[in-house]
Amino acid sequence: MNSSKKFRHQYADASRIDGDSFRSILTGERIGNAVQEEPIFQGQMGCDGSVLLNSTATNSAEREAHVNFGLRGIKEVDEIKAALEYACPGVVSCADILIIAARDATVKAGGPWWPVALGRKDASESVDLLADANLPFPVFPFPLLVQNFARKNFSSREMVVLSGAHTIGQTHCNGVLPHLYNFTGGNNATDIDPAMNKGFATFLKKLCPQGNRTNTLFLDSTAGKFDNAYYKNVLAHKGIFITDSTLITNSLGKKLVTSFAKAKSTFFKEFADGMVKMGNLGVLTGSQGEIRKKCQFVN
Repeated sequence: MNSSKKFRHQYADASRIDGDSFRSILTGERIGNAVQEEPIFQGQMGCDGSVLLNSTATNSAEREAHVNFGLRGIKEVDEIKAALEYACPGVVSCADILIIAARDATVKAGGPWWPVALGRKDASESVDLLADANLPFPVFPFPLLVQNFARKNFSSREMVVLSGAHTIGQTHCNGVLPHLYNFTGGNNATDIDPAMNKGFATFLKKLCPQGNRTNTLFLDSTAGKFDNAYYKNVLAHKGIFITDSTLITNSLGKKLVTSFAKAKSTFFKEFADGMVKMGNLGVLTGSQGEIRKKCQFVN
């Protein structure tokens, strides 16, 4: 990534402005959990800001992918970008904004800090089918999760660690419904995932009535707080997604979930390491990409 003195000097000013803008959005609670989680983690199939691009008349962008249903936070990213472009035009990419936002939002919620290398360029293409082919769906069983992460050179342990991102944020019911209704495909509204705590399933059904894909709910029991409650919830059979509950269907997965439920400091350290690694996936530099003026449009 770019390490020139000129770039570092410009980026020092830009990072300060980005922090001010990002903190003001957080303080005003306009960002909610959108920028904290959705665009950042959905964008990790390649840290090139492609998830932010709008569709065109001839192309359906990543935001339209099934796996990105109800993606939020785009407006907030645009606000940060506008502030940066006003002060330092053409310096900070949308891709870097997402990575910085992921780190700062995690810290804001009480989670770990990690170093962020800067200098990414933005992609000029975004295709929905690529997102669906690369990102894990919320119904993936353990073996498919392992395969999905392995394609990006992440181990099973790193997959379980990064699943802990579900300790903060919100989701739409779209990803929760397969847990709660017609689990075995028999068109039976009372057919819930047998691995789920029945009382918790009843609670979720109130938030996500059958057929309602758009209601939102928090991802774990300590809303807005980055901690290890996610793993405790999974052990109690209170995972929001099938991808959560499946972690304890495998002996290694259950061992890791139990370990992180007991040792928050271990989870924090390994999560930070995982985010550094994730932040270097599919990075564009030099002439490979551009620095968009507006994150939803190519220049």
